[in-house]
Amino acid sequence: MMALTEKLLLVSDTYCAAVRRSRSRISTIIFSAGDRIDGVAVGKDINTRSYEKAMAWFASNWPEGLAWPEGVERPEFEVVADSPAAAEQAVA
Repeated sequence: MMALTEKLLLVSDTYCAAVRRSRSRISTIIFSAGDRIDGVAVGKDINTRSYEKAMAWFASNWPEGLAWPEGVERPEFEVVADSPAAAEQAVA
């Protein structure tokens, strides 16, 4: 069974590769802290609310046509403050 941190990194890395952005750039957009996702990659912890916030952001901003990673549940909810259009402007 995949740990939540592994799921976050898989989703993050899949998204980053598709949009050609770094983990730190996406982490800055989601958390206003560029080191959060990279920190998880080196063993730092992330709380449940932060995990849920990140996964909701990815689900709401997932590129059309890109398959969601297997083995990772895709949240059905959206982050109200962020929209796909805003995300596209933020990573452009």
